Amino acid sequence: MLSQSIINISTILNYLIATLISLTAGIILFLFRQRWRADKLRSIFIADLEHTEPQPNIAQESKDVYLYDSVMRANAGKLGLLSNDERQSVIEAYAKLRRAREGIASGVVSENSANGKNFDLIDDADRAMEDAVTKLKQNQGLF
Repeated sequence: MLSQSIINISTILNYLIATLISLTAGIILFLFRQRWRADKLRSIFIADLEHTEPQPNIAQESKDVYLYDSVMRANAGKLGLLSNDERQSVIEAYAKLRRAREGIASGVVSENSANGKNFDLIDDADRAMEDAVTKLKQNQGLF
């Protein structure tokens, strides 16, 4: 009877250890996959922001002002993979890019800030895009 109890406890412990190993491996694989997906997303945003100009092409009509953010729209649901700082800078970059393009389309290229200073929408978008790219590159490829 005692040997039967020891065998049952041994079997239970073996199953428990196997389950813990499987669970740990699953968690590690999940975290690795999330990190890989975040890196891929960083690469997408870096490529888009580095090759996007606030000023639309001459051939681009004003009605196409919203087409620039197709990369952002396609990946908006994946922003949670990025850090808070990265996410905020990417959203700010695309928002300022949109505002600059809307301003160009309407003929307004500068605005007054809250403190009364005039600032150029294109320069503001350029700075925000550069900041986002810098923050994304800082965390890219950290496996």
